Amino acid sequence: MPAALMPLFLLFPLALVPCYTFKCASSGAALYHPATMRVTSQAAPQLQTATLRPSARTSVRALRMQSTLPDKEDPLKLSTFFPILTILAAALGLSFPNVCAALGSPLVFSIGLALLIFSMGITLTPADLYTATRAARPIACNFVCCFALSPLVSLGLAALLGPELRAGVVLLGCVSGGQASNLCTLLAGGDVALSVVLTLSTTIAGVVLIPLLVRLCLGAAIEVHALPLLRSTATLVLAPLLLGLAVAGLAPEAAASARRYSAAVGIASTLALVVGGAANSAGLLSAAGVGWRVHVASIALPLLSAAGALGLSRVARLPRRATRAVVIETAIKSPTLAYVLAVRHFKPGTSAVPAASMVWLAAIGAGIASGWRKVDSVRSLHTVLAPINVGEDDGARGDEERQKAAPS
Repeated sequence: MPAALMPLFLLFPLALVPCYTFKCASSGAALYHPATMRVTSQAAPQLQTATLRPSARTSVRALRMQSTLPDKEDPLKLSTFFPILTILAAALGLSFPNVCAALGSPLVFSIGLALLIFSMGITLTPADLYTATRAARPIACNFVCCFALSPLVSLGLAALLGPELRAGVVLLGCVSGGQASNLCTLLAGGDVALSVVLTLSTTIAGVVLIPLLVRLCLGAAIEVHALPLLRSTATLVLAPLLLGLAVAGLAPEAAASARRYSAAVGIASTLALVVGGAANSAGLLSAAGVGWRVHVASIALPLLSAAGALGLSRVARLPRRATRAVVIETAIKSPTLAYVLAVRHFKPGTSAVPAASMVWLAAIGAGIASGWRKVDSVRSLHTVLAPINVGEDDGARGDEERQKAAPS
């Protein structure tokens, strides 16, 4: 087995857990709605019509859990197996680099990234944008995490891992959030509309901020031309995003038809980019003395950034679903954009970290979403069962009092 495939081989069993969790979550979970005091569940039909009696000893919480992608948004069910498909795509590119090299060409990468951004833009409506843009605190918190916290974490990792990886780590830390973050936020039960707005806002701001941050972080060590980097970012990101928004606004019927397959197109584009990126960087990922540091950087950067984003969200007192959106948006950067910029404007070795991150970020995002989904399942089960066990006597006494008070 090639050395570059060993981390993927070890990661594959872990990817089965989020896939199983997503599959179970799509079948429904027990929800307790505080307004109706009624249990609704597809997973437990026997509780579907059970009415709960509120008790003073019962803590009522609105869980508002979201399911996985609806069938009309993901008819091919690709989101369920997204972690496994990503690992298999990376293994394919690493095992057959010569065969898959065509998918790693600059033209294919540009087209794939454009499809990713376009699939995000076509799902937006003016109402969604207006509602989400009113959430000033989550947007401000996400900006701090994306363009301040992550670059600082990347600089610290670059200092520890050596100068060979500095440009790739810093470039990955400076790019905006990735389109996969919206999918992971949906699977985690977070605020999906807010996640899309966070990705959109950092993507647009990144047209200007990414070149400035890269210049600021790497200008003293590596020659960075900000104007070509700005032009590439605008071409790769802003143009397809505006095109998707234009189609959604000018041709809503066509956009509604295309929106049914937007998730499938985005996931398929991601898989093709993972295959091409892994094929192009197979030699770098297998290089002795460098390969393990590439994987360490690809894993440590999103985890440390996510931990910092979680702490900052707690300090800012963001709602639960908004916190999940900000944390995932900070962790799941856009490795595809970082890879394209690295290939266009830096030395060949710079693309190693973004290429490895195409696999690790998808796995980490799936793991975070799976963990939060598990927390929601435990909370919903506790919320459903506690009123039945604890409030039964109180409810019986209440029925007796109402019968006595009723006129004969």
